[in-house]
Amino acid sequence: MMISSIEDSLLLHHTKNKGDIAATKAIADLTLKGYLVLTPVVCEHLPFDFVAYKDEKFYKIQAKYTGDNRVINKTIWVDKNGTH
Repeated sequence: MMISSIEDSLLLHHTKNKGDIAATKAIADLTLKGYLVLTPVVCEHLPFDFVAYKDEKFYKIQAKYTGDNRVINKTIWVDKNGTH
């Protein structure tokens, strides 16, 4: 598989490359599940990587890299009471 050879390469020593792989896998997974995915043009400073839309609801998504090909569903949000 092409992704495995990329993951084993020296390119993954850079954090941004790992983040790109995480976002790409998450986008593929959500697309297969019927979500529309919107990606910002400029996103270095945003608190999310992309937005998913389905059933008239928007979801801000920040993808994280794992080396074992798992997709972990974890929700974190911040409000006036702190981080949850």
